[in-house]
Amino acid sequence: MAGAEARVSHRLMYPAPWVIDDPFVLALMGSENWRRLAAESSMLVREPLLRRARAGVCLRFRYTEDRLAAGRYAQYVILGAGLDTFAWRHRESIPPLRVFEVDHPEAQDWKRQRVATLGLPTIDGHRFVAVDLTTGVLRDSLVAAGLDWSQPTLFQCVGVMMYLSREVVEAILRSIATCRTGSEIVLSYNPDPSLLDDDGREFLDIVSRRVKAMGEPLKSSFGDIEHFVRDCGLEVGEHLTAGEMRQRYGFIPLTVERLIAARVPRAA
Repeated sequence: MAGAEARVSHRLMYPAPWVIDDPFVLALMGSENWRRLAAESSMLVREPLLRRARAGVCLRFRYTEDRLAAGRYAQYVILGAGLDTFAWRHRESIPPLRVFEVDHPEAQDWKRQRVATLGLPTIDGHRFVAVDLTTGVLRDSLVAAGLDWSQPTLFQCVGVMMYLSREVVEAILRSIATCRTGSEIVLSYNPDPSLLDDDGREFLDIVSRRVKAMGEPLKSSFGDIEHFVRDCGLEVGEHLTAGEMRQRYGFIPLTVERLIAARVPRAA
């Protein structure tokens, strides 16, 4: 729920224009959950860092959805979807776009109960896919849910990779590399700690201790992300620098997390 807390807090606690405007997420996570998590975050992280961190979380979704809007994708797959609200925020695009939300069965059951309780509409072309990403059955599960691997597809995997081992991430990327040429994945990843600035190291230390105490320790970081995605059969589409981030979005996120877009290359 940390990503949802950031999206709610960004919208309620800071002035517009927002990095992303998500009017559904507060109802979905519940106001009591938001107040609790926001208070915990405020106790652990100093305000200037927390403000940038929350905006950076929102940027994950904004950047991915910008690439979705700019491409000609028939399908959108959200890995580790959590409390993502794309299907309701962009109801007018579904169909023809088909959206697949992938998440751990327990987390997805909770979300679907909340969706039912709130009376959010069922949308043709929006499907939930219950999958533990560590099991290696992602491709088969998506096929069973109706994903057409011959169609151009954008995959989103943000706020997830750092909780998976490099071996699991590699398996996921190699599966995606079997999709149609031009299909793409947007990843957020933790750079190797040696690449962080002082603010990034401070925030990483806080987050590492917090998630470890919650039983979800950080498992991977990358000092070689571009080489890594190429080894998995993909090519780098875009890997924004800090300056490019500022020029495009008006601020520089914390160095603790970066974004990269990788795509399925044409056959040699």
